[in-house]
Amino acid sequence: MKQFRRWYQKYALIIFWVAAISVGLTALYLYRLGSIPSGMSAKEILVANGQYGWHGLFHSLLYAPLNLVRSTIFFVVGHHGQFLTRLPNAIFGMMTVLGFAWLLWLWHGTRTAILGTVLFASSAWTLHISRVANNDVMYLWAMVVLLVSNAALHRHSKQLLVVYGVLFSWVALLFVPGMLWLLAVNIFWQRKAVLQTLQVADSVWRRIGLGLVAIIPIGLLLASLIHSGGWLLWLGLPAHFPNPITVVRNFFGIVYHLYIHGPLMPEVWLGRLPILDILALVFSLIGLYFYATNFGAGRSRMLASFFFLSLLLISLGGPVSISLIVPLMYGLVATGMAFLLREWLRVFPLNPFARTIGIGLIVAAVALSSLYNVRAYFVAWPHNPTTQSIYRYHRS
Repeated sequence: MKQFRRWYQKYALIIFWVAAISVGLTALYLYRLGSIPSGMSAKEILVANGQYGWHGLFHSLLYAPLNLVRSTIFFVVGHHGQFLTRLPNAIFGMMTVLGFAWLLWLWHGTRTAILGTVLFASSAWTLHISRVANNDVMYLWAMVVLLVSNAALHRHSKQLLVVYGVLFSWVALLFVPGMLWLLAVNIFWQRKAVLQTLQVADSVWRRIGLGLVAIIPIGLLLASLIHSGGWLLWLGLPAHFPNPITVVRNFFGIVYHLYIHGPLMPEVWLGRLPILDILALVFSLIGLYFYATNFGAGRSRMLASFFFLSLLLISLGGPVSISLIVPLMYGLVATGMAFLLREWLRVFPLNPFARTIGIGLIVAAVALSSLYNVRAYFVAWPHNPTTQSIYRYHRS
């Protein structure tokens, strides 16, 4: 009991914020999930009528983590309407936000983790992708899993349970089309940490366990790909490659969509608004400045390689969604926020009034940004005539 009391006193604040964020996420991501927007799109109808269960999973193991949750929910509940069709996406959206919160806590501490998580969770893009039944949410989830597993491996590389968890998460990423390339680049950056884990698996049985965690899922995936023949899709490549000029145009067009003029995707987006609002734009540029001036650090080079490769995969026009790059952008936003606060508190290290003013301004800006994004999703988007024309189907 004394050990538990000491542990609780040490982590009480973190437990409180994790609980608060979890409750807030559940309320935000499940609020009117089946009625915003009213009706279903043609793609959601395909998801609702898709083939799930063991036969459906073996027919195609791509996006298996999401389809496994769908299979479980649809099997348990049976007939499912709009709410249950979108519920698996909402679950993965909430897991993504919680993972992102943990990542920011490992990188920047509690204060930045709270503010950065609020921005990411309430961003219009995260809400759209997490509350519509499509596979794009897997790219939000995959990038966060990749970054969190790296941070956990560095901090707890000598704990066997963490090693098993990291290996399992990396294997799970292989089921998301295109993530093979990012995982390969990631293993290159983490090669020293990976070699250190071999010291943890110092017995034959532990190494056999690690091998089974990797070999069995990969074997099933390869068998499914041989059966279905979806190799190009799994690699994240298009069936027909665009010409180099189109790839270059798409490459810079993604940055254009992030900062200036959003993509024309009325099924999941409002008009041509940029993906990042003005506050996120400013903080991301500050974060970019921080990493550029510290490019010699391992994290800076790793994130740069992820950013470039993600842009390239999206530019090819294959299955890889622009959602893959959104967690990286909000990682920049959080870094810019942390850097700005650090510089402010360095100027006023002992002045409580100045500290309160600086932190208060950041909190107010985050609140306004969150309010803007939430209203854009819950009010403006579902009442847009284009949105209503798309979400006009109902599952029979």
